Amino acid sequence: MQCEKALNMIKHCMCKLGTRDINLGFKLFDSMVAPILYYGAELWGTEKVKDIETVQNKFCKWLLGMGQKTNNHIARGECGRHELYINYACKPIKYFLHLQCMDDNRLPKLCYRMMFKMNEHGRLNWCSKVQRLLFSNGFGVVWESQSVGDAKLYEEFFQFCISNHKLAIEQEVDMKTSQEKIGCIKICNTNEIE
Repeated sequence: MQCEKALNMIKHCMCKLGTRDINLGFKLFDSMVAPILYYGAELWGTEKVKDIETVQNKFCKWLLGMGQKTNNHIARGECGRHELYINYACKPIKYFLHLQCMDDNRLPKLCYRMMFKMNEHGRLNWCSKVQRLLFSNGFGVVWESQSVGDAKLYEEFFQFCISNHKLAIEQEVDMKTSQEKIGCIKICNTNEIE
């Protein structure tokens, strides 16, 4: 994989410098490895890809000198990183917004309109995935209206919302579990509110 070459080059350079500085490591990671990982994310970025997350998790563990069996959340947390999904999930939304601003006679817009109609008739395609991504993050109104006011502001707000972590009790409700399973006792074995 191309990203492995870039990652090995970063590791080699950092070893030659005799440092495993987290800030330097992720500045290099974000400029050399992430663009390779995100390539074409406008099309496929609506769902988490385990292999992409694994690249960052391994790099976090290498920077910190942790074993590969260390919990991924701990390694990312120590490095001050979040899942890469938060970055690449914004790319399809950004492209969706770009399509909304295009002239109706442009080929990408015509293709989008065709996929939109197919989606309305139950055919799964890119539009279906973008629709699911918007609705699952509370932005169904954007899909329904097929427009948004300030696109730049919306992109930043969308990224903020998908990076916002939910409490365990909220995740239980989102999964539509039964009322008996939602209580705090199941989650943390105390009767305190999170």
